[in-house]
Amino acid sequence: MLKDELKQRLDDYVEFTRHLQGLKNLKYGLGEAKFHMDGTAFRAPWCNAQTDGPALRARAILAYAQHVIKQANGDTTRAHELFALVRTDLDYVTKVWMHPGNCDIWEESRGMHFYTLLAQKTALEEGARMAHTLDVDNGVAHVYERAAQEIAHKLPEFWDVDHGYIVATLNKTGGIQTKNSNLDAQVLLAALHHGTPKLLTSRAVAATVNRLVHVFDRLYVVNHVQRTKIDGQWVDVAAAVGRYPEDVYDGDGSRGGNPWSLLTSSVAEYHYRLAVHMGNGPLAQYLVQVGDTYMARVARHTDADHTMREQWDKSSGYGRGADRAAHSLIAGTVAGAVEGAVTYPTELVKTKMQLQGSQQYIAQGGHVYTGPIDCVSTTYRTQGIRGLYRGLPPMLIGNAAKAGVRFLTYDTVKEQLRAKDGTLSTTRMMVAGLCAGVIEGGTVVAPSEVIKTRLIHDQCMPNSQFCGTLDCIRSVMQTDGARGLYRGVGPVMMRQGANSCVRFAAYDSLKQLMLNRTRVDAKNIPFAYSFGLGMAAGIITVYSTMPFDVVKTRMQSPVAEYSSSVQCALRVTKSEGVRALWKGATPRLTRLMFSGAIVFATYEQVMKVLR
Repeated sequence: MLKDELKQRLDDYVEFTRHLQGLKNLKYGLGEAKFHMDGTAFRAPWCNAQTDGPALRARAILAYAQHVIKQANGDTTRAHELFALVRTDLDYVTKVWMHPGNCDIWEESRGMHFYTLLAQKTALEEGARMAHTLDVDNGVAHVYERAAQEIAHKLPEFWDVDHGYIVATLNKTGGIQTKNSNLDAQVLLAALHHGTPKLLTSRAVAATVNRLVHVFDRLYVVNHVQRTKIDGQWVDVAAAVGRYPEDVYDGDGSRGGNPWSLLTSSVAEYHYRLAVHMGNGPLAQYLVQVGDTYMARVARHTDADHTMREQWDKSSGYGRGADRAAHSLIAGTVAGAVEGAVTYPTELVKTKMQLQGSQQYIAQGGHVYTGPIDCVSTTYRTQGIRGLYRGLPPMLIGNAAKAGVRFLTYDTVKEQLRAKDGTLSTTRMMVAGLCAGVIEGGTVVAPSEVIKTRLIHDQCMPNSQFCGTLDCIRSVMQTDGARGLYRGVGPVMMRQGANSCVRFAAYDSLKQLMLNRTRVDAKNIPFAYSFGLGMAAGIITVYSTMPFDVVKTRMQSPVAEYSSSVQCALRVTKSEGVRALWKGATPRLTRLMFSGAIVFATYEQVMKVLR
């Protein structure tokens, strides 16, 4: 007996089918493809009709009826009730199967489809057999058998002699126009779901599967990786497979198709089922081994919590969808908070060194340090360990927020800029980084930098004005208004844009170089590797962007004496020399070396946990 819960689900499905069949005023009748969860009609635009639906529904209920007959000890009352629903769907199929304007299973193309016809043929054959079993009017069985035979005569037309594979659609009448190859994984699904053993083991299906694998193997960047580690052992992985070569749907947009987990699994199933038909010989064992390589591919791209995404990004291999954006934001925020807390003393020293060159700073009695070491020792001697963390709260909050915004923006823009083959040039990485930096600078960094700079400047004066972060914010708001929090926002955006432009491009380029020359798994990069790559990216960033940082700090000083960023840069250069634009480079180098290492290593580790 079926378990009570499963039986209840099947009975619920039967009643829901009865409800759908009874709905009135449906434009496409039983071919209506979509309904709301409460069983009401879906009235928004959709690809209709989809005539595989009634056939699939009939097959499901016929399978249930077969079980009911076996358990009923000769009582066929319930089976007759179920067959009445089946007849409604199959009668519809006999009338519409030859219509060429129906939608395919991807809801993208109109025409006559291999998957739909094979599903309809199999449903009609099973329906005819059930009619004989229940001794229903023989005329019903005859109608179904005749329609199934007519479909069987149509199916050979899907073999494309010129290309050497089974095409997905004939007599196209609408839908997407870019699907020129007509090579589609739905043909494999048709053979698996509705094909006879003869079809499944045919050369035609084998040729089609072979062509699909060959095309996708070359199309997706993730297929360059041919081995992965499972339970500590390196194993071979086969190609990841998508829907069709011209696909543009990427899970949440139309930027280029990706491999699908279920389709790659279907290729594995195909090999396993071939092995069953081959018996227990060497060929069967070989087919099982091949199937295992496709499942190893699926395992490689499945999340740690065993969540299986609809698609994997064709370049990175990560699951596609909204979760990815949320993960970028969470991981970036955590990484920013950790990095800010660990490296803040170097930020304090850098800011003090940059502030002391101003004439007004000196005129107000600001302390002048001979170098970074003198700055650290003097601050510690006069104010203790807390002095090295003066201004930390706004910096910590701002750092966490800006890193979250930065990684979210970078990952989002980066995906938009990928080429159709999934690759991303260094130039496009830099553009994505520039966008991330400008956005974080204009939204989060500017106000936190203003407060941090004011607090550090105040610490350098003989008489301190502020008693803490909130007092500083109140003072800025009272004297300069809300605009005061965004003083120097232009230089901030330039600095952050330059920083992210260089840092992300450097990190991703070095990371890709490392992945190409090692056997490290892109989804499981060791902490030491990401730490070292982040440190290298930090070094490159410091010397490339230091002038932006100096100008930003001078502009945000409460004694700023410049009308614009350009004037600031020119006056600093004229009065203090070109080298002044790299003032504070040593503490900033220390900070960005470790901040880059910490933030990227933390980001990778948090992303690993979230996956």
